[in-house]
Amino acid sequence: MNKKAFSAIVIALILALCLGALSSCAKEKQVSRIQILGGSFKDNYSLDETVDYDKIYIIVTYKDGDTARVKAQPEWIEGFDLSTTGSRKALTVNYKGAKAEYLYSVTYKYSVTSPVRLSATKGDANGKKEITLALANLDRMPAYAVRVDISLNGMKYEGREDTLPEGWGATQNASGGKLSLLFFAADGTAPLEGGLTKVYLSGQSDTIYLEAVISDGVSDHRLPDISLGIK
Repeated sequence: MNKKAFSAIVIALILALCLGALSSCAKEKQVSRIQILGGSFKDNYSLDETVDYDKIYIIVTYKDGDTARVKAQPEWIEGFDLSTTGSRKALTVNYKGAKAEYLYSVTYKYSVTSPVRLSATKGDANGKKEITLALANLDRMPAYAVRVDISLNGMKYEGREDTLPEGWGATQNASGGKLSLLFFAADGTAPLEGGLTKVYLSGQSDTIYLEAVISDGVSDHRLPDISLGIK
């Protein structure tokens, strides 16, 4: 076989493969409807519960009558929010234009209407316990004031070092075994960016307890409580 004949055969094979791929794409099955496989979602979730997306499946029905079991991708799921409490919240799975809805509830010991979370991390500083306080998820809800109440559980407040942005102020009250801190935008226009303060404590305790409330400029929102092992 000469080189020209061989090249012609190779080109013909390549064209056949390309045409076959295009034909396959053109014949991609059209989705008629989808349904959420039973057990994929729960009726009731806990606040901030971790979800195993590998267990979420849909049943796809195609226009030719065929069906398939397909693992749902997180980006197909709209309205699935475990950062706030509520009953009969609705999520929607959207697969190639076909949609299926599911109702679920999110519970906590009290109503939580903000996705913002207070974090408290423990460290040591010159023989004292250093507690770093900060807020997360401020891109989802701004904070123009924050109150943090700390039940010291036998420990003694020794001072703090604020990490607030420019234009923010703070006040405190330490009495009756509780430390209350209030952080606020002094001019009311600069939302918090994340950091709050470092609190220094002395003494011995196993655990301290923290409660926090933020204002978004319209309403106050209580955040989930924190129990911080301090020993």
